[in-house]
Amino acid sequence: MAHYNHIAVLWERTLLDLRHCDKVSCLDSFPSRMWERHYWRAADMSKDERLELEEMERLCRRLNMSISQEELLDRFKAADRGGKGYLDFSDFQQLVKKLQARHDIKRLWNKMRGDELFNFAVFERFMREEQKSDLPQEEIERLFIKSNTSSPASRPASPPFRRSTSPTPTSTRSRSRSRSRSRSFAKFMPNALSGKVAPSSFLPSENHHRKDEKDQDHSIAAGLAPSIAFALPPHFTLDDFSAFLLSADNSAFGDTEHDMKKSLSEYFISSSHNTYLVGHQLVGVSKDIWDGDTEPVITHGRTLTGSVPLRHVAHAIAKYAFVASPYPVIISAEMHAGIEQQSQVAAIFREAFGPMLCTAPVEGSTWMGPGDVEELEALPSPEQLKGKVLVKFKNALLSEVEVEVEHEDVFTEESGTSDVESVKGISRSKSIANGGLNKNERYGVEQMFSLSEKTANKIVKENAMGLVKHTRTNLVRLYPNGTRVKSTNYEPNRYWAAGVQLVAMNWQTIDLGNMMNQAMFLRNNRTGYLLKPDALRLKERKEHLMRRTEYFLDITVISAQQVPAVGMRLGERSSRTKSWTRSSRSRYIPRLAYACSGPQLASQQKRPSGKRSDSTPGKRATKRRTYRTTAVKNNGFNPVWEEMVSIPFTCVAEMWDLVFVRFAVMDDDDDDEPLAVYCASLGSLNQGYRHLPLYDLQFSQYLFSTLFVKVAIRRA
Repeated sequence: MAHYNHIAVLWERTLLDLRHCDKVSCLDSFPSRMWERHYWRAADMSKDERLELEEMERLCRRLNMSISQEELLDRFKAADRGGKGYLDFSDFQQLVKKLQARHDIKRLWNKMRGDELFNFAVFERFMREEQKSDLPQEEIERLFIKSNTSSPASRPASPPFRRSTSPTPTSTRSRSRSRSRSRSFAKFMPNALSGKVAPSSFLPSENHHRKDEKDQDHSIAAGLAPSIAFALPPHFTLDDFSAFLLSADNSAFGDTEHDMKKSLSEYFISSSHNTYLVGHQLVGVSKDIWDGDTEPVITHGRTLTGSVPLRHVAHAIAKYAFVASPYPVIISAEMHAGIEQQSQVAAIFREAFGPMLCTAPVEGSTWMGPGDVEELEALPSPEQLKGKVLVKFKNALLSEVEVEVEHEDVFTEESGTSDVESVKGISRSKSIANGGLNKNERYGVEQMFSLSEKTANKIVKENAMGLVKHTRTNLVRLYPNGTRVKSTNYEPNRYWAAGVQLVAMNWQTIDLGNMMNQAMFLRNNRTGYLLKPDALRLKERKEHLMRRTEYFLDITVISAQQVPAVGMRLGERSSRTKSWTRSSRSRYIPRLAYACSGPQLASQQKRPSGKRSDSTPGKRATKRRTYRTTAVKNNGFNPVWEEMVSIPFTCVAEMWDLVFVRFAVMDDDDDDEPLAVYCASLGSLNQGYRHLPLYDLQFSQYLFSTLFVKVAIRRA
């Protein structure tokens, strides 16, 4: 409780300042402070809490800043308050703020506001016209209030305080004027956001300025802070606008939760191939089981790869299977073990998974058992199978000749006879030698096809619509050809477009196909399950698959922030010594590549009009084009391009999720590997001005590196 008015006003001002800091930290201040601390410690080689000019020069070289020694010296002296000859942390913050100035954002800010304040009306127009936002007005108002830090509407009301009992030099007239001003402010608050009050009505005139200066002491005495008494309407400053553009509220990635109560066959499912416990792949996992010395092992047979005991792998899956996602894990196992160790497989799975192992009908569905058990009409949903492990076996010993297509029961069956019979109950595989779908044969929904890449290509080419029809009710898994000796990946969207649910990827290989897969399954909160487009799920929408619409993807590459240096692609620190004057080697070129596909017949395919990158000739419907900007030399800290490219593409059945764009920042003299990348599907890439997070080639995000772009999609 304050005993004097001036104490109350100081208290209020302090709270407002703290509130301001708190609001800014919700936007961009926290990463900024983290950046400052990180590079302050890195630059302070002597650990004396001060930066000499030489230390600042080394930091600028490390950050690939395009700045001459003379300019740096001038900026250093300007930041060195007091002429100490060094920078303390506060000086360093001021220097960094000037070096990080975003002139590209300032141009956009000025363009949007013109001669006005950047008020709510301007912000709403920016969100609707530039960002293509369909948020309700109330949500846009919430973002505006949250993001602006300089206006009264974003500030909390003053805490009540007891007035001093001592006399104050405040006349009746001045008290009346203060109360009137307070009431006006209260009336102003709800109206300013709605745009009902013109900004000019709140801009004080010259005479009003003089009068307010005269009456300022009276306002303070009346308990009203000057900052509130003479406030402008709510508006964005340049810092507010910059913070919003960099905040999570303006993320490039748009996500929605999917309905998880449909049949399992109606989802794309994240799946790996011959990859053991890499990352967060535990949704669809591929395992090859072989005989070990005493018990089964997991290994890539007839190769020089090592082996891991099946027991260890099973317990690891049991421990981590549902950490990232509660939805079912599907283990696709190829049985190469002999009869003796097959009995151990069933025992190991029961021991490791316990009640998680799906060995009985799930509640609300009819079990697909042999003989006299009623046939299942549809597979259970991911919601019904939460926390369950499903096991699918292909028994390589059942056939003397390896076949390319086999259909298998997805779920295990409890057997009361012997362990060997239980394993047979788990697998119950039946080989199909015809290499394709037989339209005259009826398949139970529990039967799951496994297709090699070669066979899948043949089916997609000859009977894509038949595969789409089959995958409406049955699960299909696809795995890479054995000829991919370097474990490269196909581009998965071609097979997703044909309805294939489990497109298995070599997770250990980081290439375009893997990037597309990673981008795809970022969606739906990274659960590993994505509801397929209606055209692939619903019989009544099948005619949509014949609809092809031409579009342009307009991308303006504006700027980048802190592009990693050559030699630091994987996050390691470069050991090369570089001179202060850079050679032309340090060039940064964003390269854009996109790929789109659909379940189209060969006669329906159209040749792209743009430049086509290397691909398997005539083998696929996926089309890929690559575009590049001009090079920016000698500046990786804040290169600016402001160049636009228009990429034509065809979208089948409006399946935006299956069209991908990859951004790669390249070094002009080292064209093999990108310095940083970002990949997204158009179904989750928000339009408008966005900062794209940049990643290295191990899918690790660079903490402070972004690419600032404008994205727009229009009909051709």
